[in-house]
Amino acid sequence: MMRIVPWEHLAGLTAYRATSCALSVGMFDGVHLGHRAIIRGITAAARGLLPVVVTFSRPPQNVLDPDPARKILLAPARKLELLGSLGVAVAVVIDFSPEFSKMTATSFLKHSPALSASTGWWKGIISILDATAPRAGKP
Repeated sequence: MMRIVPWEHLAGLTAYRATSCALSVGMFDGVHLGHRAIIRGITAAARGLLPVVVTFSRPPQNVLDPDPARKILLAPARKLELLGSLGVAVAVVIDFSPEFSKMTATSFLKHSPALSASTGWWKGIISILDATAPRAGKP
């Protein structure tokens, strides 16, 4: 069964500290064939590593550029259910907000010590599907 961890609680996630992970970051808005291929990639690459995704509770685009005509492809609970069925062990869920969107990558890692490469918790990011969250390339 997949464990769901709100980003705010990530620092307190001690159950997996001794386990390194294979990590993918993205919205996974429809868990479509492309997303499934990425998830298969992290579960295959895992080989002794914990397959982990970092995702968002709502699409960043809906927060940054609201459009009532834009539909959410999957309810968040269904998205998490599908990710778990594909072999993801832990889903870290970020409540994407206008404040969060202003966070730089450096600040994100400072506030997410478990995701920092220096902890050794993850061995590599397999993919980043939405480079706008946090702001890509901004230290």
